[in-house]
Amino acid sequence: MPAALVIYLAMIVTMPFSIFEVWDSVATFQINRRVRAMRQAGEPTSLAELAAAYPEPPEGQNAAPILQKAFDLMEKIGDDGNHPLLPIAGNAKLPAIDQPIPPAMRGASQAYLTDHAEVLELLHQAAEKEGCKFPINFEDGIGMQLPHLSKISSATRLLALEAIERTEEGKAAEAADSLVAALRLGHALARESVLISGLVRVACDSIAARQVERWASQSKPSPEALERVEAALQDEADPTLMHKVIVAERCFGMDMYRTYALDPKKRGELGALGVPDTLFLRVVPRAYFKSDLVAYIDLMSGYAATARLPYPQSLIRAGAVGKTIEQRIPRYFIIARMLLPVLGRVFIEGQRHMARLDSARVGLTVLRYRAQKGKLPDTLDALAPDFVKAVPVDPFNGKPLLYRTTPQGFTVYSLGENGKDDGGQTERVGGRLVDVGFRVLWPKARF
Repeated sequence: MPAALVIYLAMIVTMPFSIFEVWDSVATFQINRRVRAMRQAGEPTSLAELAAAYPEPPEGQNAAPILQKAFDLMEKIGDDGNHPLLPIAGNAKLPAIDQPIPPAMRGASQAYLTDHAEVLELLHQAAEKEGCKFPINFEDGIGMQLPHLSKISSATRLLALEAIERTEEGKAAEAADSLVAALRLGHALARESVLISGLVRVACDSIAARQVERWASQSKPSPEALERVEAALQDEADPTLMHKVIVAERCFGMDMYRTYALDPKKRGELGALGVPDTLFLRVVPRAYFKSDLVAYIDLMSGYAATARLPYPQSLIRAGAVGKTIEQRIPRYFIIARMLLPVLGRVFIEGQRHMARLDSARVGLTVLRYRAQKGKLPDTLDALAPDFVKAVPVDPFNGKPLLYRTTPQGFTVYSLGENGKDDGGQTERVGGRLVDVGFRVLWPKARF
């Protein structure tokens, strides 16, 4: 056989492998360059680095052991989540914030609180601690167990129920203690930079803030009690929350690529993670998954960079890009398309988090103004600088929060996701939130 023909046939046989090798080398270079950029920005690039960034609380100031005792005791007592007369912790729906709790509902709440008296004592003790770190194993990757999250949610509901009962009893200062402790439970997750932990934190804050509305409407809290709850709301309002969870989620995503997608022997396990186990995934070269990883890193790093911007631009821009996230993912990258779309709603939750807590804080400031001046302020500008340094901005548009008064009370609010002023409509309409804010409605019989 002529030598030229042999060379030609050899090129035909080996060319695909050479192309794949070049593709693999280029993708590897792209990944390494992006990892270096993350480290230069001071951000973790692996789960080991993320674990190292999970700080230890000061000695003797870790709330986690106390909370775990409370959780164990809650487990022993059992769940009463289906109780038809129990609000928040059960299935009963609370009356409007300007209406009293019906006697049967109060009876169920009092019995539940009595059963959980020791738990509540532990939760209040934990609220006094400066930090919190639960024993979690980042080496487990996306299979990491976080059993404390559901317990923190249940404990927040328990403290909210205690605040309601104390409000009904006319114990405004004690109700403030319950509300502060509830907000501190959300804050216990502040350093746990995991996406699901961040979302649970936002949900717990929402439970607490809703009961701050009832407390402010039904009781006559002193300026000192108002200031304590204001301070707890301010401590918990975290404009960097989304940046932290996006950076952490990027580490988890990259670990999934490294552990499963880039290992041909483990690709079959991707089915358990929601990726169809197809022949294509079995035979496709590693270079394909590396290119998929490059696309994933680029999108996640872009969102992380957006979330690093000064507040509120960080959340405004992140919320805008979150709405188009699915269109930005190349259709031919299967893993990235599985991992990224869920993040669009995460950005919106970050905006709601700040809108909800800042509105509540300013609402309590309005009540302090009223206690001193004998009337509600005409505008929120009247609060600065004597009561607040400046009126917080709406995280959906960067403008000052809005304010409306009525003969029955007032509302401090954000425009919300639709960007429209719906008149301070902070109740759900058709199952969705319209405006996001804080409302006070005074019962006629008490004021």
